[in-house]
Amino acid sequence: MKYILQSGILLAAVVTSPAFGADRIQLAQNVQPTPVNPLPGITSTVTTCMTTCDIQTMSCLNACVPVGPVAAPNPAGAAPCTLSCVNSQLVCKSNCR
Repeated sequence: MKYILQSGILLAAVVTSPAFGADRIQLAQNVQPTPVNPLPGITSTVTTCMTTCDIQTMSCLNACVPVGPVAAPNPAGAAPCTLSCVNSQLVCKSNCR
């Protein structure tokens, strides 16, 4: 018990010493920020084009979901429609660059 108390006092003295605090401040001030490099080839025109492709795809995918009662449901479900929308999105985005 005696050693635990002495170790605690020594640890408290080291942690609260001005020299220990100055080292922490100095280390924090020596950290250099990492510059952020944008992705090469990405411009606002490309971003706008890709966003337009995504919006068109969402409209297409929304049209794949039937609303209300369906007279004759497709046995394949919405899979062919969804696949067509995603393929159109890939073609659209490949034309953005």
